[in-house]
Amino acid sequence: MKTSYYQNTKLKSGKFYPVRISIGHPRFGTQPAAVLSEAAPTTEMLAKGYTDVEYMALLDSHADTIIKRLNAMPDNAVFLCFEKDAKQCHRSWFAEWLYEVTGEAITEL
Repeated sequence: MKTSYYQNTKLKSGKFYPVRISIGHPRFGTQPAAVLSEAAPTTEMLAKGYTDVEYMALLDSHADTIIKRLNAMPDNAVFLCFEKDAKQCHRSWFAEWLYEVTGEAITEL
């Protein structure tokens, strides 16, 4: 499993199973095959800004559902959002949270 952004050209290879973890749908770039809405920040979080602690708390509140859904996904799943730089995006926090919860490391594509 990996993380990336919708317009990453590496996704065009067809080797990956794109999973949306953003609120909005991408208008351009890779279209998701699945949606993991429990891993998307809420509209309220986006409106006011949020910290990693707040986002991790959101993930913790949906942990059972997230883990169950992840276990049903293929190993080539890539969790996508809009930001090109993962350091400025919740997907890096998602990868960190998943590692803390499961021990599975997720890297950026």
